[in-house]
Amino acid sequence: MPTHRIEGKMPTHRIEGKMPTHRIEGKMPTHRIEGKMPTHRIEGKMPTHRIEGKMPTHRIEGKMPTHRIEGKMPTHRIEGKMPTHRIEGEMPPRRDEGEMPPAPRQAHRKTSAAT
Repeated sequence: MPTHRIEGKMPTHRIEGKMPTHRIEGKMPTHRIEGKMPTHRIEGKMPTHRIEGKMPTHRIEGKMPTHRIEGKMPTHRIEGKMPTHRIEGEMPPRRDEGEMPPAPRQAHRKTSAAT
């Protein structure tokens, strides 16, 4: 049997009337002792990015993520470009036109059920 059930023993925190440490002698988890809250709430503090009016870096001083600064969009959308294979109405060359080599064939893999 699991050790704590041998010879009538219970898990250590239940032996001799003990409870988990944070409940002994009226104690609560540390952040609740003496009226304390988690650190970011002590003394009116908020998480660092909210202290002194700061927001996450990309929002400080009106900045947005790089691809939105100065009207830029992700590269494939700048100057009306689309991803390369769609520029000027072209489609990728078809394999059967001979412009691209045929795709390499992969050998069939045996499955564990087939062996």
